[in-house]
Amino acid sequence: MDERLPPKPIFKEGAIVGASFLGGPMAGAYMMAHNFRAFDEPNKAKMAMVYAGLITFILVVAAVFLPDDYNTVFRIFPIVCTVIISRIVHSYQGGKIERHIKQRGRTFPWWWAVVIALISVVIVVAAILIIALVTGKMSLFS
Repeated sequence: MDERLPPKPIFKEGAIVGASFLGGPMAGAYMMAHNFRAFDEPNKAKMAMVYAGLITFILVVAAVFLPDDYNTVFRIFPIVCTVIISRIVHSYQGGKIERHIKQRGRTFPWWWAVVIALISVVIVVAAILIIALVTGKMSLFS
């Protein structure tokens, strides 16, 4: 079976996993969704973003409303998120990414993953601040 290379560059597995660790599930899901679209799987791209959006929303709300005793949960979350996204990327895209690279398909440079992770962090922090401000929970930041 001869698969054509996607015309767009794709993200490597390591870049997606690294961005997930640094920027949370939204960063990894955005990059996975890009790859799904490049591999002509638009429904999987939508689902990746929907699931990541729901997870991120739950985390943002939890960050605002959970008591300080739950700080440990937020310390281990990046590791858990990274492991889960690593398994998902490997299962759903690993073979296609590997084939793409072997056939000399284009990939994004590593710094794109860093930029996406930073943008994701800014969005999540802004969401936390907005929710905290609207709900009167600004004491989180004092």
